[in-house]
Amino acid sequence: MFRLGPTVSLLQKIAAVFSWALIGFGTQTSCSFLVNPSAQQCKVDDDCAARGGAFAGATCADNFCVLPAPMPDAASDTPSLPGDWSCVGNMMPVVPVKPQVQLTVPVSDLIHPEVSVVDSVVMRACRKLDVTCMMPISNTIHPDASGSAVFTVPGGFDGYIEVNPAVNPPAYIPTLIFVSSPLGDDTTLTRSGLLSTTELPGLALSTGAVIDATLGAVFFQAADCNRMPEPGIVGMLDQEGPGTKRFFVVNGLPTQTANATDASGDGGWVNVPIGVRSVSGTRMVDGLFIGTVSVLIRPGTFSYSLLAPQPL
Repeated sequence: MFRLGPTVSLLQKIAAVFSWALIGFGTQTSCSFLVNPSAQQCKVDDDCAARGGAFAGATCADNFCVLPAPMPDAASDTPSLPGDWSCVGNMMPVVPVKPQVQLTVPVSDLIHPEVSVVDSVVMRACRKLDVTCMMPISNTIHPDASGSAVFTVPGGFDGYIEVNPAVNPPAYIPTLIFVSSPLGDDTTLTRSGLLSTTELPGLALSTGAVIDATLGAVFFQAADCNRMPEPGIVGMLDQEGPGTKRFFVVNGLPTQTANATDASGDGGWVNVPIGVRSVSGTRMVDGLFIGTVSVLIRPGTFSYSLLAPQPL
């Protein structure tokens, strides 16, 4: 058992005796001095100070002078992370606080957020491994007047929300919104933008791609430990195809010329091979790895996820 307090460990006692023996070496001739571990060095802290510079800062514990632990070499210290990234590598697994939690999912038109999507789409919650959502865990619902849909899901839910067109012809591209880490309590996701079918040609023009309906697309928002959008993040996709094109959203518009996210934190790829894909992110300024999320890619579908530090 490790404890802090006045009682010192056997290792500290041995070290103290050994240090004292070395200090006395050359001035003491009695061999018993070097091997007598029961000798008392002190009764109070002042006794340690009286022994000279080698005992500077030592305190008396169990009749032994104990030196403070040496400070690490500043040159070898790992630089501390900025506050907004201090959770990287330190996030503990989520433990649900109740068996069911409420998940609120806001959606809006990606290009024209003032346009209502209430009557244009329907939404349902799906388990992560149910890749076709054959057995949804919620009813199919429309978003409310504010553009939000509320689902009751099991604690620890880490699946996705399927957003499908509710009108014919479709007004919006089918979208999958992924929960990036398990839910421990009631949660509201960041707002997800839905791409209208009329804006698809513009996205193709901006990314320099001919959109292939047999492939899918990934849209991510990079965020810090506080789940706030983060600029300067470079996204990486585990598998690309011959026609895959990366883009970042800069000043509200997708572009191929940027190398990292702007203040919106938004980026993605079009013409992504179908299946389960991994999206990772690093900070451009220092190469800090911020995390990885997995998303399902379906033909003719946008897959959306928050890209942020994840629990261990």
